[in-house]
Amino acid sequence: MNKEHKSDNTKDIPSGTEDGFTLLELLISITVLGLMILVMSGSISIGLKSVDKGEREVSRQERLRGTFTLVDRQISSMVKALRPVEGERVVWFEGDQKSCLFLTERSLWGWKEGISEVRYEISESPADGLIIAESERIPWLEEGAEPDTYTMLDGLEEAEFRYLDTNTSGEKEWIEEWTSKDHYPEAIALFLKGPGFEYSLVFPVLTEGRTERKTRSRTETTSSERRLFPFKGQ
Repeated sequence: MNKEHKSDNTKDIPSGTEDGFTLLELLISITVLGLMILVMSGSISIGLKSVDKGEREVSRQERLRGTFTLVDRQISSMVKALRPVEGERVVWFEGDQKSCLFLTERSLWGWKEGISEVRYEISESPADGLIIAESERIPWLEEGAEPDTYTMLDGLEEAEFRYLDTNTSGEKEWIEEWTSKDHYPEAIALFLKGPGFEYSLVFPVLTEGRTERKTRSRTETTSSERRLFPFKGQ
């Protein structure tokens, strides 16, 4: 009896094609990826701007603090002296709304001994806007000697000096220009206004007895006892 024998050499052939991405799916994936990248880049940009703004604010606060400390120390170390002007001996002090000049024992440039003539000047700079600069020179050098100058603050909107005096009626008043030749102001006020800040500070002038101190420790104590007070101009 003949039996039919089937060969098992053939394999199963799949009935359809394997799964894959269609063109529409690829377009959707690329669009979603692009949107994710856009959102992430925007977040990173905002974060970088925030960091940059924070660093600028810290830098500005440090410069303001450094300026206040410098002005405070130099005014507290003001030296009482006279100088000849047009045949008269007048106090070594000049002041108006935009500048202030006096002698001090505190130099920005680190001179440990001696006296410096310091001038603060408010002026307009084409690049930096309204600035406050500090310049120093040795007072007994020739008048034409070039002083060392340092820009303490820039980018200001408003800035001015005022001076506290006692008038003939015994009342204290803030004046815009110092014209007295026989005495110093009792205090110097500095008003500053800039982007995001506004300060009005008073620096008492401690000229009485300044030339009679005996030791450096006394000088340091006097400086450390200095304080800043709020000021409101007229």
